[in-house]
Amino acid sequence: MHKIVITNLQKKPEFLSAVANRIWETWSKGDGLTLEQVIERGEEIIRSGTEFTLVAHIDEAFVGTISLIKSDLDERPELTPWLAGLWVDTAYRKHRVGSRLLAAAEHQAFSANIDRLYLCCVRQLRAFYHGVGWLEVEENVGRDAVSVFQKSKPILRQPMSRLS
Repeated sequence: MHKIVITNLQKKPEFLSAVANRIWETWSKGDGLTLEQVIERGEEIIRSGTEFTLVAHIDEAFVGTISLIKSDLDERPELTPWLAGLWVDTAYRKHRVGSRLLAAAEHQAFSANIDRLYLCCVRQLRAFYHGVGWLEVEENVGRDAVSVFQKSKPILRQPMSRLS
């Protein structure tokens, strides 16, 4: 089996249609958006200097995705930025691909001097996010009764100098 690689969609724009299709089928279609609107939003993210989408892939085969966006929950517009759209192909679920995508997105965000991230999820996914170090700060928010999670940038401690 070939190795799963995680790449910024800016460097692999050929995956945009796969990313958009998964997001549209999973979330946006039910919200009344068209596939074309989701593709346009993906193009905006590719051009953005602050938002990003990561893609997990094996060679040219799409495996999964996650994005950093300004806002993902209409009920909490004051919270920003959000990790959103974590999606892994069915064949690769339970193989830590979701955890790897999440960790890569956290690393990229925290490396860009973002101090705190947010995400939301349905009740069934709460244990996953607790298990990878996210703090649940609110539950039953909005029409989908989602939970809101946050994660802060780790504080790097400087080694203490030796006293002479």
